[in-house]
Amino acid sequence: MTLAFWGCGVTDSIRGFEPLDPGSIPGTLTGLSLLHGHVNVVDITEVCEPSDLGSNPSMPTNSTKFRKLGDEKMTEKKPNENEIIPPEEMIDHNNANFLQIENVMTIFVAYNQNNIQDGTDWDNWPEWELCLSDFNSDIHFEMDDDSEEIRVLRSQWLTAMQFIHDGEHIHVDGYKISIQGQHGNFFKFDICFDPEVWTSEPMDEFVHEIPDKYGTRFQKSIPFNCPSTIGHSLGELWVCPAHVPKYGGQQTYFTETWMCLSKEHSDTFPSALHSLLCLCIDDTKIWADACQRDIDALERAKWMEENWPGGIPDQDWEYQ
Repeated sequence: MTLAFWGCGVTDSIRGFEPLDPGSIPGTLTGLSLLHGHVNVVDITEVCEPSDLGSNPSMPTNSTKFRKLGDEKMTEKKPNENEIIPPEEMIDHNNANFLQIENVMTIFVAYNQNNIQDGTDWDNWPEWELCLSDFNSDIHFEMDDDSEEIRVLRSQWLTAMQFIHDGEHIHVDGYKISIQGQHGNFFKFDICFDPEVWTSEPMDEFVHEIPDKYGTRFQKSIPFNCPSTIGHSLGELWVCPAHVPKYGGQQTYFTETWMCLSKEHSDTFPSALHSLLCLCIDDTKIWADACQRDIDALERAKWMEENWPGGIPDQDWEYQ
């Protein structure tokens, strides 16, 4: 495996589960493993396997953040539980910042109120409101002649959004997604829809609010300094959590307060995001893989010190 450094850590690619069929069960994921630097599908079935609510401590079940965001808005405006609020009443079209995943989630909640009440898979695509967001313009509107690839991409977004909405381990605030792993460690990252990337950098630093006579617009400046990074709660030079097989209690030497996990080029963003969320909830393999990368980096550093203390000619900018 080739290690790639951004001056601040080792980068790996995260590859999601195989393309979801339209209508597949939200939360279904066979698992994740690191294979030649890419996160692939393998054996963590207990993390995202469908189950009854509350039956599995590692399974995201009842929502915290979006049970409040969606359901509270629904309850405060309707006389009974079965009434559906028109999406135009739930969505603040003129002033909400639709660069934020929190407000994009409101759009999906507004169009899937029946599914939320019935506990069924989300299958209603917003009519037009995604035009207000930075979502891929190819999937804004459902068309009769949409390709299978576009239909699958919409299905994956519905699955990912429902997984976030229903996850008791997942909290969304503005641009930020925070995850509490099943072993008590925390992860966080901000979401950007254009370009499609997660980052440990605060998106607020890249977005400017512009009031006008119609409401409020939000303008984004890029690029990011550290795309594809996620923050975690262990700090830098962390000791591997004790519960991690083989690596528990091991000191690391090249780790930061965040780690780099990038999307596999051939994967879709919602599929990779779903995989990343499951990897954080699992709260084990993510540390094992990072520890192994740290071991590889340490061995490489020792080899360099022994064989090329002045740097490798034509390969090392520090060559003397």
